[in-house]
Amino acid sequence: MLKLIQVSLLCIFIVSCGQSFDEAPKQADQALEELKNYYEEAKKMAPEDPVDWAKDDIQRYGDWEYRVVSIDASSNKEIEDQLNDYGKDRWEVFWVDDRDGALQVLLKRPAKSYLRSMPFSELGKAFSGDGAAE
Repeated sequence: MLKLIQVSLLCIFIVSCGQSFDEAPKQADQALEELKNYYEEAKKMAPEDPVDWAKDDIQRYGDWEYRVVSIDASSNKEIEDQLNDYGKDRWEVFWVDDRDGALQVLLKRPAKSYLRSMPFSELGKAFSGDGAAE
């Protein structure tokens, strides 16, 4: 909760910078209202049972997603453009095979896991209860 208050105050400060003294309170109220709306939306997305959510997320921790695509392209530039589009979605090429003039491309990416992006030191704190007051 302390971090939410800090973020709120920072938003109000940023919005009020460069505004006249008459406009700053109005802008601050708008920023606070938007922040409240974002908070309410975030609460709707929160899991009902955080322990079950964490267990499910841990199950996905080392999993991979795979995709097989065929690329018909007449130039290296076209192939690069298509592969870069997949790369934007975090797909990684791990195998390419020539199938009757078309490239069969095998792609992989880590399965979505929120805990995967958390540093181990922070992960340990989260599950042990350390730092819960922050």
